[in-house]
Amino acid sequence: MKSPLHFGEPQLAKEHEMVLRDYLGGSGEAALQRGFELGRRALADGLGVLEVGRLHHEALLGVSPPGLTRAGWVRTIMAAERLLVESLTPFEMTHRGFRETNAALRVSEEQYRELFENANDIVFTIDFEGNFTSMNRAGERLSGYQRHE
Repeated sequence: MKSPLHFGEPQLAKEHEMVLRDYLGGSGEAALQRGFELGRRALADGLGVLEVGRLHHEALLGVSPPGLTRAGWVRTIMAAERLLVESLTPFEMTHRGFRETNAALRVSEEQYRELFENANDIVFTIDFEGNFTSMNRAGERLSGYQRHE
């Protein structure tokens, strides 16, 4: 059973099939660039990797002539693999950027915690009602209150 189509997905499906047909027909790098751009559009439209995989699968079925031998299928699939990789490259780039940003955020958080906990001055945060939400060790020592209080 097919999953429901996202907005813009039918058009992407048609374009993916055309690009795949062109690539398998020998258009090379130009088709790969178009595949990359289709991947960018899919990402921008909110599609996920699984939807792009499904689009590719359906495109592959659409370009395969009836009666294709097993060897013909293997050649077609192996050739189409490169276009799929190009279509998924924007997702990989986004994922890597997310991982790098997350790692930088963890380092920043650790540095903040280190500074917060080891400052000799009182460092605290309060909410909009003026209630203390956190206090460092110096705040505990100088105020006589424990953090949980």
